[in-house]
Amino acid sequence: MTPEITVLIPTLPDAAWLGQATESLLAQSYPAWNLIVVLDGDCDHNRAVLERQELRGRVKIKVLPARSGVVKALNAGLAEASTDLVARLDADDVCEPERFETQIQALTERPDLLLIGSGATVIDQHGRTIGAKPAPVGPDRIRRRLAWHNIIVHSSVIYRRQAVLDVGGYHPACRIGQDYQLWLRLAKIGPLDNIAAPLVRYRVHDGQLSRPLVDPAETAAIRAARRRLSTVPLLGPAYADLRHLTWLSYQHLQDRRRRTALAAA
Repeated sequence: MTPEITVLIPTLPDAAWLGQATESLLAQSYPAWNLIVVLDGDCDHNRAVLERQELRGRVKIKVLPARSGVVKALNAGLAEASTDLVARLDADDVCEPERFETQIQALTERPDLLLIGSGATVIDQHGRTIGAKPAPVGPDRIRRRLAWHNIIVHSSVIYRRQAVLDVGGYHPACRIGQDYQLWLRLAKIGPLDNIAAPLVRYRVHDGQLSRPLVDPAETAAIRAARRRLSTVPLLGPAYADLRHLTWLSYQHLQDRRRRTALAAA
């Protein structure tokens, strides 16, 4: 049997690249997918993209009040999904044509996996390649490195919906690092893995410059999840806190790198 995938896209009004994101779904070599788009505020532009003939019968639109936030949108989309497998895609990113086929093969061969991600090609607002996001491979390696920072690209993953629901879905306090905090909780209950090949194109653009860094409530939720994942004897909590401080520094470094890349594009 060919398992069906629900693709989950949360989006703000007037999403400039939503058309490119949906075109990349239509180009998939794997045919068994449906699409749930959660609109954080309705608008004519997004409606026009999603109501095209090519998407009819495949797409379900759920509308939330404007500024509900990405976490509410993601959890609303999970509640609407009816398949075991959920693929994430952001409205400004693009799937490579073989993405779903490659990931479904991995999940079929390894039914213990709760999640499979991939590497990513980094593109700018014009679609030009400006870098790469490498993906470490192997559940043990991923578990170790997750303790330090996020090494799973949110827009590249397919995960098992029930596993995500079992750990509570996306944490409401995590506006920016909602994916990382979820991975920490998932890694506590089962294996996660990546495919090294870049199966998505991850876009960086000017609209991300105003994105705030994680706030105290969010860092507290991530710190707690990191502590629960820690397996270091005796020094577990203290060691987890050291890794947490390292991660906070890394967030500032990544933010500077993103701004530099956008300024040079």
